[in-house]
Amino acid sequence: MMDDFDTHHNQLRSVTRILIIGSVFDRFTTVIFEFFLVVFLSSAYPDSLLLVSVYGLTNGLLLFFSGGPAGRFVDAGIANNRRLQSTLQLLTGQYLCMLACCVMCFVYLILKSNLLLLMIILLSGFVSL
Repeated sequence: MMDDFDTHHNQLRSVTRILIIGSVFDRFTTVIFEFFLVVFLSSAYPDSLLLVSVYGLTNGLLLFFSGGPAGRFVDAGIANNRRLQSTLQLLTGQYLCMLACCVMCFVYLILKSNLLLLMIILLSGFVSL
């Protein structure tokens, strides 16, 4: 009986450690993404922090207005024994929004620095080969 308790306790410690490490890495990547996004936005318009302020305001308003519906969505998943699926759907949506933001920033950088012309020239050189 004692061996079962020790095994269960060790498994619980292992799972707890993995969850804590995962949470720390998740928070770290979020903070790094937001830091570099603010650096990018402030370098896009160096004379004003209006773009950074609009980003912060938009982010805060979206969290305020979508937090309740997102919680109800996960709670409905709990009632139907689909908590993991509903959480994964919310995370997938979050990651798709982050990917869209990165793509838009990339397109902005390409258009701003006239790299598009350089890319077309390079690609036309590869196509002719």
